[in-house]
Amino acid sequence: MAVILIIWISGIIVAGILASQKNRSVARWVWGSILLSPLLIIILLFLSSLGGRKCKFCAEMIKEDATVCRFCGREVTL
Repeated sequence: MAVILIIWISGIIVAGILASQKNRSVARWVWGSILLSPLLIIILLFLSSLGGRKCKFCAEMIKEDATVCRFCGREVTL
């Protein structure tokens, strides 16, 4: 959780610095970053969980229909 917070705050700071360098409204870009960053993180987390399952032997993500794990080579059941 702390890592996500640090990344979020870093993104806000970077947005403010870039806006300042490009003579844009710093407040508008900072507020936009504050509002959009959590939404983007939630979307990315949701998308990363789609289309696969964890191998029960090595815990790597594999395709839903896979019968053999491409990482450890063990046979997995559907």
